[in-house]
Amino acid sequence: MATSWIRDPRARSLDELLSLSPAADTLRAWDVAMWRDPATDPLLLELCRLRIGQMLGLDPRTRPVSPAAVAAGLDDATIADLPRWPTSLRFGARERAALAFAEQWLFDPSGVTDDDCAALRGAIGDPGCAAFTMGLALSEAMLRLELALGVARTAGA
Repeated sequence: MATSWIRDPRARSLDELLSLSPAADTLRAWDVAMWRDPATDPLLLELCRLRIGQMLGLDPRTRPVSPAAVAAGLDDATIADLPRWPTSLRFGARERAALAFAEQWLFDPSGVTDDDCAALRGAIGDPGCAAFTMGLALSEAMLRLELALGVARTAGA
């Protein structure tokens, strides 16, 4: 069976399960490239990854956090305030544009409008928007894999 690696009872984390898949190296390379892309804003991407996880039922305060996002200024207080991003003073216009886009992306991707895209592009530029949306897609996929398989990532993104 092609997906028998999913049910391997010895695997305790998403990373262990993925290591059993022939696609693991490609997925890891994409993940590494995403965080190293000079157009990626690691703080924005990590805020949105944590928020998507939160909307899927994962506590952002217990999630591994990207070292690049921490280096860019992400701290525990900001993570704790993530549920209040629309009104919290910890989040500026750039963060709000990215978080609003991420929420729309998750809840109703077909409802993402040209205005939503224009707001995001205005906040982070065209190259940033391209890198952000690719990162968002990978982040959402990895979070959904964790939930579907009942395992967690053990390392920071």
